Amino acid sequence: SETWQTNVRFIQAFGDARWVKRVVLKSNSDLVPDGLMEHFGTDVTPWVSARALRIIFEPQPTSPTLNNPIDTAELHNEDRIAALAGTVVKCMPNVARMHVVGANASSGSHAFVNAVSRAYANQYVLFEGSLSALAPTPTLSSTLTALSVDFNCSGTLLPHICSESLRYLHMTEVPSDDIWQKFGCADLADTDIWFNDLERLTLVYQTKGADRSPIINSEIDVQIHLPQLRQLSVENCPADSPLLRAKTSSMLKYVHITDRSGKIEPVAMVSGQSIDTLAITTYSSQTTSESFCQATNRIFGASCKAKATSLTLGLSSQLPNAEHVNWPQLRKLSIFAETPSDTVISLIKKLPNLAELVMSSIFIRGWIHGMLENASTISTSIKMVYYGDIYAPAAEETTTFLKYLLLAIPSLNEFAFSEKHLESLYKF
Repeated sequence: SETWQTNVRFIQAFGDARWVKRVVLKSNSDLVPDGLMEHFGTDVTPWVSARALRIIFEPQPTSPTLNNPIDTAELHNEDRIAALAGTVVKCMPNVARMHVVGANASSGSHAFVNAVSRAYANQYVLFEGSLSALAPTPTLSSTLTALSVDFNCSGTLLPHICSESLRYLHMTEVPSDDIWQKFGCADLADTDIWFNDLERLTLVYQTKGADRSPIINSEIDVQIHLPQLRQLSVENCPADSPLLRAKTSSMLKYVHITDRSGKIEPVAMVSGQSIDTLAITTYSSQTTSESFCQATNRIFGASCKAKATSLTLGLSSQLPNAEHVNWPQLRKLSIFAETPSDTVISLIKKLPNLAELVMSSIFIRGWIHGMLENASTISTSIKMVYYGDIYAPAAEETTTFLKYLLLAIPSLNEFAFSEKHLESLYKF
């Protein structure tokens, strides 16, 4: 049983535990039993070395009072939660790193997290959890270096955050680009937002159709500065995002763009830069469109300076017509969309520097018969092929397609396959 009784007994059992550095509090109940805090009395020995606190809520499908015979209702529960939170803070006054998992915004667990978070807000170095857990405080510590926050809640404002101290920033379910106005160490109306030390930035915007209503004044246009940024990951970035105009430097080495619209907007920000890795993943159904081909031709064209480049076509996407493709700098192609085998082969012929090919959800055309007799070379650059889920009317056609790849790609020196194709390989 992981209830508040367990946590309190845990704290009591260790008493003067000055050596404790990390603490995990875990509960499956929102209710604090009547009389529980009386076990502490008035004397609590601080765990002065405790710097990291992880709070985990895993509510059970049964009633929250199942393990709590004293409480049959939530009457006075708020007072008990406040008392428990105060005791936790008193016991661990120096917490600077906090992780919150599973605190529901309408539950007692949320009230507990709010109370604890409010107490630690001015000393955070790291925070990871939902935005609702940060809601009680208008400003976070200027010493905050790492922030991971989920915006999956409505009507909650992001606290003011000093951007100049951040080194790691991870935000998911971002509703609007208005969030940028909450960063900065000077005037909140300042249009220049400096992330002087930020090295890793991950942004996942809400998907199209979600509520992207402004959360603060959206009329202020901002200029984002990322002079130390090394890694950038962006998903579903809006076309008018100030992130697209952000000032970066030669420090940027890794960029991963995930797209569901076919526009892959953020790539414009890193166009022409000498980065180590540029990865594009798309789940868009617009991958056969002219705009998608034009965008990817610019990204993977002759002017691309990235050392490692990859394009992943996920579910819902389609392989574009090879006649409209110009990707001479593409090094890795992953196909997880249902695609005819002849379309794949036509595209491979247009990729002179492709080194790695991953194929799944490929279905084989009837023309597979007779192709071995005319197996001409389709690539002399591919070194590795992963052969995933291949669909064919008969098992022997899968084997034939496998043989064709081995014959048509003489440069191949590594071949991986899923377990289901083991029998075909034995036959070969």
